[in-house]
Amino acid sequence: MTELDLQYNEIESISNGAFLDLVNLTVLKINDNDLQSIKNGSFLGMHSLDTLWLQNNYIEIIEPYSFIDLNNLRILDMDDNDLNRLDETILAGLFSLEDLDVEDNSIASIPDETFRHTQNLRILDIEYNYLEIITKKTFEFLDALEELDLKDNSIQFIQDESFLHLRNLTDLDLDDNRLKNITKNTFKGLSKLKTLRCDDSDIEFIDDESFSHMENILFIDIDNNPFKIIPRDVFKGLGTIDELQLDDCGISTILNGTFSDVINITFLEIDSNEIEIIDEFMFKGLTRMEKLYLHRNNIHTIRENSFADLYNLEKLYLYYNQLKSLSEMIFNPQQHPQNLRMFSIRCDLYL
Repeated sequence: MTELDLQYNEIESISNGAFLDLVNLTVLKINDNDLQSIKNGSFLGMHSLDTLWLQNNYIEIIEPYSFIDLNNLRILDMDDNDLNRLDETILAGLFSLEDLDVEDNSIASIPDETFRHTQNLRILDIEYNYLEIITKKTFEFLDALEELDLKDNSIQFIQDESFLHLRNLTDLDLDDNRLKNITKNTFKGLSKLKTLRCDDSDIEFIDDESFSHMENILFIDIDNNPFKIIPRDVFKGLGTIDELQLDDCGISTILNGTFSDVINITFLEIDSNEIEIIDEFMFKGLTRMEKLYLHRNNIHTIRENSFADLYNLEKLYLYYNQLKSLSEMIFNPQQHPQNLRMFSIRCDLYL
């Protein structure tokens, strides 16, 4: 037997050595049962196991070294349980683990060296837990990690260089936390990161050059945060970024030069803010821009040539603003966007 499916039963416990004779078993599904604990010996002798599903149980306790024999396990799913702890003794023996899901538990902290035995981990999902602090040692040993989901925790503090070990990380999700500040060294080491999400995380201040370590970044979402003011050099060094979302942040002013380094951007959302004036240099040099969202601001003035460099613009949204008139000179008369297919204004406008 290579696969055993025990889903949707009423299993409350697993006896020591229960699967000892199933030496060829590679997939074991015990999800959606009534398990409350995992005991040392539950998976004794299961050296061939590749995938273990334990999600949607009531597991509160995993005894130390319960997975010690699962040295070929690649996928471990324990989401939607009642775990309040994750540490080195729980993960001991999982040398081949690549995908760990502990989403929707009650984990409040991750001790140092928790991942010492799981150095091949590529995907780690800890969303919907109660983490408050990330330190330099939280993700130590995870050099191979590619995807990290920390969404919907209560993270208030990330120590500088906490992600320094994650040199292969490509996707980081920090949505719905309580970060407050992002410093220049918060994301240090994330040179391969392609996607960053920090939506609705109570961010009030972002240091200049906070994203400069991200040499391959393509997408950043930091909308629904109350930082109001964007430091001039906050996006410095982001020459690879394609999409940037800054909507609903209370932004009233964008300084000239703020977007000067994001020369390859094609999609920019700055809608639902408090912007009043679009300056002629605000979008200077953004020749690859295709979609620009400026709706639901308080824009009453658009300076001449404000969109003059947006040669490839396809969609421009300006509805629900305070515009009364619109000059023909907002686009460079010699270089009107050739691809503009949607020009949405919907405001009290007189031409």
